[in-house]
Amino acid sequence: MSTFERSQSGGGAPATRQSSHVSARSVGSSVKESLQKTHDVLDDIATLMDAENNRHEGPTKPLATSAVVFNLANTTMGVGILTLATTFQDAGLVAGPILMVLCAICTYYSVMMLIKVINICRVPSKDEQGVPSIEEVAEYCLGWWGKCWIQLVLVMICVGTLIAYLVSVKSLFYSGLIHLISENAKHTIEDHGFTQQTSMLVILILLCLPLSLLRRLDGLWFTSFLSVVSILYFVIITLVHYANNGPEFCDELHRANGTHGVELPAGPANIAPPSFRGLLDAFNIISVSYICQLTVVPIQKELVKGQMYGDERVPYKAAKMQMSRAMLITMLIALCLYSGAGFGGYLTWRQLTSLPSTILACYNPDTTSIVVVFFCMTAVLAFSYPLIAFTARCTIAHLFWPGEELNTVKHVGVTLGIVGVSTTVAYFATKLTTVISLLSALCTPSLCFLLPGVWYTVARRKELEQYNKVGEDEYLQHPAYMMEKGDAEGQGGGVSTIVSERTQLLNAERYGPLADMCKEEVDFVRKERMELRENGTIGYVMSGLGVFMQIACLSSTIMALADGSS
Repeated sequence: MSTFERSQSGGGAPATRQSSHVSARSVGSSVKESLQKTHDVLDDIATLMDAENNRHEGPTKPLATSAVVFNLANTTMGVGILTLATTFQDAGLVAGPILMVLCAICTYYSVMMLIKVINICRVPSKDEQGVPSIEEVAEYCLGWWGKCWIQLVLVMICVGTLIAYLVSVKSLFYSGLIHLISENAKHTIEDHGFTQQTSMLVILILLCLPLSLLRRLDGLWFTSFLSVVSILYFVIITLVHYANNGPEFCDELHRANGTHGVELPAGPANIAPPSFRGLLDAFNIISVSYICQLTVVPIQKELVKGQMYGDERVPYKAAKMQMSRAMLITMLIALCLYSGAGFGGYLTWRQLTSLPSTILACYNPDTTSIVVVFFCMTAVLAFSYPLIAFTARCTIAHLFWPGEELNTVKHVGVTLGIVGVSTTVAYFATKLTTVISLLSALCTPSLCFLLPGVWYTVARRKELEQYNKVGEDEYLQHPAYMMEKGDAEGQGGGVSTIVSERTQLLNAERYGPLADMCKEEVDFVRKERMELRENGTIGYVMSGLGVFMQIACLSSTIMALADGSS
């Protein structure tokens, strides 16, 4: 309570009463915020009940950075964390952490490069906030073939990821359930036809499908929070087992490999990579462990829309800064959790980590703490499914109805189609590892690292061409005029569309003369363009890194598949 407030209330209240008032106010504020977020989600669901509702307005206030962090972290971290102990064996205790830090830094810069290209290009977009889709950015930078390529890559990655999620769900949930119940109950449910496929359908109907129908990503913040908590629980269990020098028995490992009496620890820990092949395999896994670019553009759109209702005079600048903070926090969270899982799992089990498919098989599944891990990993997959389904729906919508907001019928229809295809394939899948591994190795590095670098480089080349054409004075003093001139000559894009009609309506009364807001927005983009024009090295570095990652991932995957078939 401030001095002014104390004087207005009498000024003589005891300190304990003041602290209790502050506590009550903070609790009330937290409850009010939670109720408001719940209301937003219910309002989002309510739009599905109106078949005539052709538009969904999106956020009506600035999004909380914590919600953005949880959604990004949920997209980034998944059950791939179960394989990180193996990467520490392959890369060693020195190179493993170094690779983790480098990949986290590269992911952060690739996302911010993508945001900068979106802010600078401002390609002609039918989106009312002027935020182009990733397909529109690809078309602006690389033409029609670039748009087709990114659509193909997005569809393959999203569908392949959804199928992989469901295949893992039916294995993890069923295994956890079997180890939780008694032997008699196990035979009972098996006699009644409860299989892995049935367990997958249960999770799909109860969690994945309802959450996938939401229209807004900010409505998924709570499930994303639960996903991060589930991963944190696994990391804690891993570190606790390491502190206790591993369990006495590893029955699941014995059953999987037909061995008994394995002594712990199994050999000394690797400080350096035992082989170049091992280092390449570790790099392949770690480089794709930070992938979050699939949901960056949809989140950025919601950030911009939310900032238009806030107090910021330049919504795009505020959205960029918020995304930068959220990405930094997300990468730090992922780095800490990945390091804990990698160090704890590898130092506990050493060379035994490479025998089973995941680190979970090394632990005793009859202990309650490990059974809970099975359900936690199931929750992680179930809560990540809607985020990827959201991106897949946006891609399909842009392919068939470009620039159009899906009405309820189309929204539900496309969502059911995505869920139906992924469920059908996962239900009957037996050996999809080869196909999914090849799709991931072919598409993920190009989408997440190569293309942002290429787009940045192409956008810079366009800026240099315009700079050389109109001269420095006009380039710096009249960017809007210059870009309008470029539009008229067919060069596309620009600051001329920087303040949409909707932005003008939202902010004209609050900020006074609209010209002042336009000037600040233009100044922001002018600064962005200057930075882009003067710093082209990062684009070439990211493009080269993307090519290297593409080659490394393909090589590692092909060699692993060749070893498996021989």
